[in-house]
Amino acid sequence: MSKFLEPEAVPIVNVFPIGSKAARILRIAALRDSLIVLKEDGIFRLNGDSPANYVVTQLDGTVILKATNSVAVLNNSVYALTNQSVVQISDTSVRIISRIVTGKQIGRASCRERVCLY
Repeated sequence: MSKFLEPEAVPIVNVFPIGSKAARILRIAALRDSLIVLKEDGIFRLNGDSPANYVVTQLDGTVILKATNSVAVLNNSVYALTNQSVVQISDTSVRIISRIVTGKQIGRASCRERVCLY
């Protein structure tokens, strides 16, 4: 977190490690009471109302964002395309809301660029 009105000045006390230092942050989305951080090593939640009480919680270490531009916020949830298909991320959990199917399973699925959702 930077100093007030100085986005280029970040005091060392305002640096919060999230996940592995080797894993890049792919996207950050704001919910009503927290930030959802999507990294190469999982999905994390940052909440608190001042730097003194910020808390980082890993929501899921197995879900990895596949398309950075697929992230959308709707009704205090984050939706994104991940390695486990489309997921809904809330303040408390990550929930799979669709499944990726193969060409043999297509049937009435909607397909685009070798990814089919039903």
